Amino acid sequence: MAELPDLTVFAQILSRKFRGEVLDKIEVTVDKKLNVPVADLKSALEGHELNSVSREGKTLQLHFSGDLILGLHLMLRGELVDLNDDETPRFQILAFHFKNGKGFAVIDLQKQATLTLQPKPVAVPDALDLDKSYFTALLAKKRTVIKTLLMDQRP
Repeated sequence: MAELPDLTVFAQILSRKFRGEVLDKIEVTVDKKLNVPVADLKSALEGHELNSVSREGKTLQLHFSGDLILGLHLMLRGELVDLNDDETPRFQILAFHFKNGKGFAVIDLQKQATLTLQPKPVAVPDALDLDKSYFTALLAKKRTVIKTLLMDQRP
């Protein structure tokens, strides 16, 4: 499972490799975890430039021109791989093909990776940005096992 530091690095690598590239085609192989119909996703993103990739909690957010965002949660076993010219990666969920001929795919053996077009903003501070006073106040309000508390993702 990719953790927050891993996802931060993934976002930096994707930004470095694909920022400024225009999405030629998005190929959805598994759509069960997509929040909109495939046709809507394609019409929204194809032809738009990838401006940046960031991490928002456990989600990678791909920011496209036109203020479009695609949230990507890799879940337990999701991975990102570079695309080869002729070969579809095994367990592919989604593939991004850019006009320069490059691209990458999301693969997931369990098919649990989640795709969200225009995800809602997160209302809580990022775990890597918590200050001591916020964290202390959060702990003071709870009476539970520390592991349960630390793994609870609710605000």
